[in-house]
Amino acid sequence: MSMSMDPLKVTTPPLHRFWFKIYNPTQWYAVISECRQLYGRNWRAKRNVLKRWKRSKNLSQALQQWMFVNLPHDIWFEVPDPAFATWISVKYSIEVASEVKHSRDK
Repeated sequence: MSMSMDPLKVTTPPLHRFWFKIYNPTQWYAVISECRQLYGRNWRAKRNVLKRWKRSKNLSQALQQWMFVNLPHDIWFEVPDPAFATWISVKYSIEVASEVKHSRDK
């Protein structure tokens, strides 16, 4: 999965994809902030994630609260460090989803 990021044809290190079970936008922003601090621009994430939470704004407040607490969104991040998933799961108490479930997406 290495990609050339500059016109001089210098390739970046391979990126490792990790799936996380994220329950709310606060957790999502925390992981993104961590990616920016650790890797700068050398990482990727699933697109249009905020649309998932915005889509449920028309529902009743009680149903929204139940969804935020009980229904996680499986969101992937690609980073150059294979220890990233462990670091995020320990620091933010975010569950790492099974790679077997998502292996068809690669």
